[in-house]
Amino acid sequence: MNLFEALYGKSCNTPISWSDPMNRVLNGPNTLKYIKQEMKVIKKNLKATHDRHKSYTNMNRLFKEF
Repeated sequence: MNLFEALYGKSCNTPISWSDPMNRVLNGPNTLKYIKQEMKVIKKNLKATHDRHKSYTNMNRLFKEF
């Protein structure tokens, strides 16, 4: 699953897929459940990355007073 599909729940419409009805995603209950699970994993990974970057930045920050 690429990033666009993870964020928006459907594949990106490129000129190749506009005319091909086989590339369209059917949103059934199983598909929606799968998308929600994938979004939870992606959000968890993004939060972990954000927290790691934030802690690294805070360690190297210099507090200056003027």
